[in-house]
Amino acid sequence: MIQVVKLEEVTSFLPLIANQSRQNIHRNKLVSICIDDQIPPFSFVTIFGTAKIFLYRQKEVLKWATKIAERYMGKRNAKIYGRRNSGEGTVLVRIKPTRILAEKDIAVLD
Repeated sequence: MIQVVKLEEVTSFLPLIANQSRQNIHRNKLVSICIDDQIPPFSFVTIFGTAKIFLYRQKEVLKWATKIAERYMGKRNAKIYGRRNSGEGTVLVRIKPTRILAEKDIAVLD
């Protein structure tokens, strides 16, 4: 599961990624991530860009986990989920977009 927030032209997210994925991003910073809406009429956005992994620093990860939690869980629950989602070993990944591809309402009949 990936939770995403876009601030200041940089997309930040806290992924649950394996060590191999982390190593791949360290080796080759070019990445893409596709986020889709699985509810009809379906939409998606693919972000292409360069990634930077920020290894675990509790204060920084907590800050972003709380911002992301606010987006998904609301202001009322943001701190609770921010603490829960910022445990040891969590990494913050930021993507600076170079290209964005998106389609809205793919399954709409004309």
